[in-house]
Amino acid sequence: MLSGTALTAFRIDGQFLSVAEELADRGLAEYRPNPAHRRAKLLAPTADGLAAVRRIAPQHADFAHRLSEQQRGQAEFARALDALRRLTGALDALESAPDTPQPVRGARHGR
Repeated sequence: MLSGTALTAFRIDGQFLSVAEELADRGLAEYRPNPAHRRAKLLAPTADGLAAVRRIAPQHADFAHRLSEQQRGQAEFARALDALRRLTGALDALESAPDTPQPVRGARHGR
């Protein structure tokens, strides 16, 4: 669940692309063609990336458990993830609307 929350938060914050680039630059991920979308590429882990995930999995699980406890348990954590997913869906709908100005990716308001 933490992974889903993190990915949703990265996307909302406009940082996913910079994280993806960093992973690719470090050889932990690679871009692949996306058969469902000509312009959007898929990001896939490399063998080194999968090895890194296996090394951090125990710490990730411990952190996810502690974070869940701070959120008053799995149910509250699941509600937060659901809210982030709904917000992402709303952003996707707005971005695909023909009359909606497109945000600058990676830009932050007030900075």
